[in-house]
Amino acid sequence: MAKQFSPGGLLPVLMLVFFAFPYTQLFPIEAYTQPYAVILAAFVLLLHPEGYRLLPRLDKAMLTYLMVLGIALILWEIPQGLDLREVAFLLSYVTPVLATAAAYWAIQFHSRLVKRVISGAILAWFGVSLVQLFVDPSFLTQFVTTNLDLGSNIAASGRGAVGFAPEPTHSAFHVLVLGACLTYLRGPLWLIGLSFVTAIVLAGSASALLAIALAGAIWGMRVPIKRFWVFIPVVAAPIAAQIVAGFFSESSRVSSLLLRIRNFDIGDIMLDYSVNARISGAVMPIYYSFEQNFWPQGISIQSWYEARREILNGHRWVIDLSGAGPASGHGLFLFQAGLFALPFFFYLVHRLIWKNGSGLYEMFAVLVFAIFIGQLYFSTPTFGLFLALVIFRRDQSRKIAKATLR
Repeated sequence: MAKQFSPGGLLPVLMLVFFAFPYTQLFPIEAYTQPYAVILAAFVLLLHPEGYRLLPRLDKAMLTYLMVLGIALILWEIPQGLDLREVAFLLSYVTPVLATAAAYWAIQFHSRLVKRVISGAILAWFGVSLVQLFVDPSFLTQFVTTNLDLGSNIAASGRGAVGFAPEPTHSAFHVLVLGACLTYLRGPLWLIGLSFVTAIVLAGSASALLAIALAGAIWGMRVPIKRFWVFIPVVAAPIAAQIVAGFFSESSRVSSLLLRIRNFDIGDIMLDYSVNARISGAVMPIYYSFEQNFWPQGISIQSWYEARREILNGHRWVIDLSGAGPASGHGLFLFQAGLFALPFFFYLVHRLIWKNGSGLYEMFAVLVFAIFIGQLYFSTPTFGLFLALVIFRRDQSRKIAKATLR
């Protein structure tokens, strides 16, 4: 269904570019994910509302429900007063419907453009990360921060390249989602593989490795007898950790953590501040919501401060939690909206885990689900692009099946 893209149609191009580079700062804003992609997506939908209308009924209903839920949480908090951080939370509720609908339109009518932008973006993230890791850690970091020492400070801490992100973990997660998008666009395997190299080797993200391991476990447990081989690395963890650690410098955090895994020293691993913060940040907002019987805590940052203090006092293994809010995409929804967030959560389980095709498609859909258990928020517009690709591919498969039956 791809159409020839007209030179005058600059708006979709800009939208896709900001999808691929969501942390690019045009003006200094105290947030990682910048609002330009979602603003452009809204304009695209104003010009092409069929992007929203063409979405399947279930997807349209659940994405709209999430947006309404976020608006309701904001309206509930207005009498107590709102600060900028609380308003920023709204982006996580609004971005999925706008980004998915606009991306769905772009995929329907400009699929070649989408594929070119995503392919070019992966190459750009790889190239810039390569320069940052081996030549200049501050290379092009001015696009994402006003802190000219960001790259050198991160390099000095033993972490990897940031690419076009404010820190290595966001860089790794984002590039993996780009790789997942390219898989659904039927891009070349070598370029998809390059996204993994960028995330694991250049960004050096232990969180990316954890997300991949979690995704592998979820994928394997769907058909445990047939996919038993997925769990072999767990049994062979000491050997695997020793081999993989050899690809990193001895001073790197990834190498240090892998060598601890080799020794099965889980307690020692959790003493690493960054690993502890990543794992507890992903797990504890969800666990706290479960502990509270999924009672909505609201969008107020003060509610998070109180919950954070309660978690730190009650769970001694947790070294620290973010003061800016729950450091988990799924956890943010479950903490703030509680049981009202469960329909959207189960919708994602249905769409990304149970009904996502087979082979590489299935594996990458599960990986994206696992990534958003971590600190990546759903305000990341690339999630909307990936979800649109999942929906589009399923629609195409159904149409082919119907045509075959006829």
